[in-house]
Amino acid sequence: MANKKLESSSDELVQIIIDALHEKKANDIVSLDLRNIKDTVANFFVIAHGDSNTQVNALHHSVVHFAKDTGHQPYKVEGTENGEWIIVDFVDVVVHIFHRDKRDFYQLEELWNDAKFKKHTAQAAKAEAEKTGKGKRVSVKKTTTVKKADKIDFALEEKLFADKEASKKATAKINTAKKIAAKKLVASDLKKKSGDTKGTTKKVSTKAAPKAATKAPVAKKSAKK
Repeated sequence: MANKKLESSSDELVQIIIDALHEKKANDIVSLDLRNIKDTVANFFVIAHGDSNTQVNALHHSVVHFAKDTGHQPYKVEGTENGEWIIVDFVDVVVHIFHRDKRDFYQLEELWNDAKFKKHTAQAAKAEAEKTGKGKRVSVKKTTTVKKADKIDFALEEKLFADKEASKKATAKINTAKKIAAKKLVASDLKKKSGDTKGTTKKVSTKAAPKAATKAPVAKKSAKK
Protein backbone atom coordinates (compact mmCIF):
# COMPACT_ATOMS: atom_id res chain seq x y z
CA MET A 1 0.00 0.00 0.00
CA ALA A 2 2.83 2.36 0.91
CA ASN A 3 4.59 1.61 -2.41
CA LYS A 4 1.44 2.48 -4.37
CA LYS A 5 1.18 5.82 -2.57
CA LEU A 6 4.84 6.51 -3.29
CA GLU A 7 4.40 5.70 -6.98
CA SER A 8 1.30 7.90 -7.14
CA SER A 9 3.25 10.75 -5.52
CA SER A 10 6.09 10.30 -8.04
CA ASP A 11 3.65 10.33 -10.98
CA GLU A 12 2.03 13.49 -9.64
CA LEU A 13 5.38 15.22 -9.18
CA VAL A 14 6.47 14.28 -12.71
CA GLN A 15 3.35 15.97 -14.11
CA ILE A 16 3.96 19.10 -12.00
CA ILE A 17 7.56 19.27 -13.29
CA ILE A 18 6.43 18.85 -16.89
CA ASP A 19 3.88 21.67 -16.48
CA ALA A 20 6.63 23.89 -15.03
CA LEU A 21 8.95 23.12 -17.95
CA HIS A 22 6.21 23.85 -20.51
CA GLU A 23 5.61 27.19 -18.78
CA LYS A 24 9.13 28.32 -19.79
CA LYS A 25 9.02 26.78 -23.28
CA ALA A 26 11.44 23.91 -22.59
CA ASN A 27 12.56 21.84 -25.57
CA ASP A 28 12.09 18.06 -26.04
CA ILE A 29 10.71 17.18 -22.60
CA VAL A 30 10.93 13.43 -21.89
CA SER A 31 10.42 11.26 -18.83
CA LEU A 32 12.22 7.98 -18.13
CA ASP A 33 10.37 5.51 -15.90
CA LEU A 34 13.10 3.66 -13.98
CA ARG A 35 10.86 1.71 -11.59
CA ASN A 36 11.36 -1.63 -13.34
CA ILE A 37 15.16 -1.31 -13.37
CA LYS A 38 17.11 -2.68 -10.41
CA ASP A 39 19.35 -0.49 -8.25
CA THR A 40 18.34 2.83 -9.77
CA VAL A 41 18.84 6.16 -8.01
CA ALA A 42 15.24 7.33 -8.57
CA ASN A 43 11.82 6.32 -9.87
CA PHE A 44 11.85 8.87 -12.70
CA PHE A 45 14.21 11.06 -14.67
CA VAL A 46 12.74 14.11 -16.40
CA ILE A 47 14.98 15.57 -19.11
CA ALA A 48 14.64 18.83 -21.06
CA HIS A 49 16.86 21.55 -22.49
CA GLY A 50 16.98 25.29 -23.16
CA ASP A 51 18.58 27.26 -25.98
CA SER A 52 20.60 29.57 -23.69
CA ASN A 53 22.08 29.68 -20.18
CA THR A 54 19.41 32.22 -19.21
CA GLN A 55 16.60 29.90 -20.31
CA VAL A 56 18.19 26.92 -18.53
CA ASN A 57 18.21 28.91 -15.27
CA ALA A 58 14.63 30.07 -15.86
CA LEU A 59 13.52 26.44 -16.36
CA HIS A 60 15.20 25.47 -13.10
CA HIS A 61 13.45 28.28 -11.19
CA SER A 62 10.10 27.34 -12.72
CA VAL A 63 10.46 23.70 -11.63
CA VAL A 64 11.40 24.67 -8.06
CA HIS A 65 8.55 27.22 -7.78
CA PHE A 66 5.89 24.86 -9.14
CA ALA A 67 7.10 22.02 -6.90
CA LYS A 68 7.19 24.12 -3.71
CA ASP A 69 3.75 25.53 -4.47
CA THR A 70 2.34 21.99 -4.44
CA GLY A 71 4.24 20.88 -1.33
CA HIS A 72 7.30 19.24 -2.93
CA GLN A 73 10.62 20.46 -1.60
CA PRO A 74 13.77 19.66 -3.65
CA TYR A 75 16.41 17.69 -1.76
CA LYS A 76 19.26 19.47 -3.57
CA VAL A 77 20.06 21.50 -6.68
CA GLU A 78 23.36 21.38 -8.58
CA GLY A 79 24.90 23.16 -11.58
CA THR A 80 23.34 26.62 -11.24
CA GLU A 81 26.75 28.35 -11.49
CA ASN A 82 27.22 27.94 -15.24
CA GLY A 83 23.68 27.10 -16.42
CA GLU A 84 24.79 24.26 -18.70
CA TRP A 85 23.45 21.23 -16.81
CA ILE A 86 21.24 21.81 -13.76
CA ILE A 87 20.05 18.87 -11.66
CA VAL A 88 17.01 19.30 -9.41
CA ASP A 89 16.85 16.26 -7.13
CA PHE A 90 13.52 15.38 -5.48
CA VAL A 91 14.92 11.93 -4.44
CA ASP A 92 12.21 9.87 -6.23
CA VAL A 93 12.25 12.18 -9.26
CA VAL A 94 15.41 13.76 -10.66
CA VAL A 95 15.17 16.59 -13.20
CA HIS A 96 18.00 17.15 -15.70
CA ILE A 97 17.87 20.56 -17.42
CA PHE A 98 20.54 20.91 -20.11
CA HIS A 99 21.85 23.55 -22.44
CA ARG A 100 21.21 22.20 -25.96
CA ASP A 101 24.92 21.50 -26.66
CA LYS A 102 25.44 19.62 -23.38
CA ARG A 103 22.38 17.45 -23.93
CA ASP A 104 23.66 16.41 -27.35
CA PHE A 105 27.05 15.66 -25.81
CA TYR A 106 25.96 13.55 -22.79
CA GLN A 107 22.98 11.78 -24.43
CA LEU A 108 21.45 10.75 -21.11
CA GLU A 109 18.51 9.03 -22.78
CA GLU A 110 20.91 6.65 -24.52
CA LEU A 111 22.59 5.72 -21.23
CA TRP A 112 19.18 4.74 -19.80
CA ASN A 113 17.70 3.26 -22.96
CA ASP A 114 16.26 0.30 -21.02
CA ALA A 115 13.89 2.66 -19.15
CA LYS A 116 10.32 3.33 -20.21
CA PHE A 117 10.53 6.41 -22.42
CA LYS A 118 7.80 9.02 -22.89
CA LYS A 119 7.76 12.34 -24.76
CA HIS A 120 5.76 15.26 -23.38
CA THR A 121 4.79 17.77 -26.05
CA ALA A 122 3.02 21.06 -25.38
CA GLN A 123 0.04 19.89 -27.47
CA ALA A 124 -0.33 16.70 -25.41
CA ALA A 125 -0.15 18.70 -22.15
CA LYS A 126 -2.90 21.04 -23.38
CA ALA A 127 -5.10 18.14 -24.41
CA GLU A 128 -4.58 16.46 -21.03
CA ALA A 129 -5.54 19.66 -19.20
CA GLU A 130 -8.75 19.98 -21.24
CA LYS A 131 -9.56 16.30 -20.69
CA THR A 132 -9.28 16.48 -16.88
CA GLY A 133 -11.81 19.34 -16.70
CA LYS A 134 -12.65 21.19 -13.49
CA GLY A 135 -10.23 19.28 -11.30
CA LYS A 136 -7.34 20.57 -13.39
CA ARG A 137 -8.62 24.15 -13.37
CA VAL A 138 -8.17 24.34 -9.61
CA SER A 139 -4.44 23.61 -9.89
CA VAL A 140 -4.12 26.20 -12.68
CA LYS A 141 -5.63 28.89 -10.40
CA LYS A 142 -3.37 27.77 -7.60
CA THR A 143 -0.22 28.32 -9.66
CA THR A 144 -1.21 31.66 -11.26
CA THR A 145 0.80 33.67 -8.69
CA VAL A 146 3.82 31.46 -9.21
CA LYS A 147 3.65 31.90 -12.96
CA LYS A 148 3.61 35.70 -12.63
CA ALA A 149 6.55 35.55 -10.23
CA ASP A 150 8.44 33.34 -12.69
CA LYS A 151 7.94 35.86 -15.49
CA ILE A 152 9.31 38.62 -13.26
CA ASP A 153 12.29 36.44 -12.27
CA PHE A 154 13.00 35.60 -15.90
CA ALA A 155 13.00 39.29 -16.91
CA LEU A 156 15.21 40.17 -13.94
CA GLU A 157 17.67 37.41 -14.80
CA GLU A 158 17.94 38.63 -18.38
CA LYS A 159 18.56 42.21 -17.17
CA LEU A 160 21.20 41.11 -14.66
CA PHE A 161 22.91 38.97 -17.29
CA ALA A 162 22.92 41.89 -19.75
CA ASP A 163 24.26 44.28 -17.09
CA LYS A 164 27.00 41.82 -16.17
CA GLU A 165 28.07 41.43 -19.81
CA ALA A 166 28.03 45.22 -20.30
CA SER A 167 30.14 45.65 -17.17
CA LYS A 168 32.67 43.11 -18.44
CA LYS A 169 32.95 44.90 -21.79
CA ALA A 170 33.33 48.30 -20.08
CA THR A 171 36.08 46.94 -17.82
CA ALA A 172 37.88 45.43 -20.81
CA LYS A 173 37.72 48.78 -22.65
CA ILE A 174 39.10 50.65 -19.63
CA ASN A 175 41.98 48.17 -19.26
CA THR A 176 42.78 48.46 -22.97
CA ALA A 177 42.76 52.27 -22.74
CA LYS A 178 45.10 52.13 -19.74
CA LYS A 179 47.54 49.88 -21.61
CA ILE A 180 47.52 52.21 -24.65
CA ALA A 181 48.06 55.27 -22.40
CA ALA A 182 50.96 53.53 -20.62
CA LYS A 183 52.60 52.63 -23.93
CA LYS A 184 52.24 56.24 -25.18
CA LEU A 185 53.77 57.56 -21.95
CA VAL A 186 56.76 55.22 -22.26
CA ALA A 187 57.22 56.18 -25.92
CA SER A 188 57.04 59.88 -25.00
CA ASP A 189 59.70 59.47 -22.28
CA LEU A 190 62.01 57.62 -24.66
CA LYS A 191 61.57 60.37 -27.27
CA LYS A 192 62.44 63.08 -24.75
CA LYS A 193 65.55 61.20 -23.61
CA SER A 194 66.61 60.71 -27.20
CA GLY A 195 66.17 64.48 -27.89
CA ASP A 196 68.24 65.43 -24.83
CA THR A 197 71.09 63.17 -25.96
CA LYS A 198 71.17 64.76 -29.44
CA GLY A 199 71.26 68.30 -27.99
CA THR A 200 74.22 67.45 -25.76
CA THR A 201 76.14 65.99 -28.69
CA LYS A 202 75.64 69.15 -30.76
CA LYS A 203 76.82 71.43 -27.95
CA VAL A 204 80.04 69.44 -27.48
CA SER A 205 80.91 69.53 -31.16
CA THR A 206 80.44 73.34 -31.40
CA LYS A 207 82.66 73.93 -28.39
CA ALA A 208 85.41 71.66 -29.71
CA ALA A 209 85.72 73.53 -33.05
CA PRO A 210 86.96 76.89 -31.66
CA LYS A 211 89.65 75.18 -29.60
CA ALA A 212 91.06 73.58 -32.71
CA ALA A 213 90.98 76.98 -34.48
CA THR A 214 92.90 78.77 -31.73
CA LYS A 215 95.61 76.16 -31.62
CA ALA A 216 96.34 76.43 -35.35
CA PRO A 217 97.48 80.09 -35.34
CA VAL A 218 99.86 79.50 -32.41
CA ALA A 219 101.55 76.78 -34.38
CA LYS A 220 102.05 79.15 -37.37
CA LYS A 221 103.62 81.90 -35.22
CA SER A 222 106.20 79.56 -33.82
CA ALA A 223 107.09 78.48 -37.32
CA LYS A 224 107.86 82.09 -38.42
CA LYS A 225 110.24 82.57 -35.50
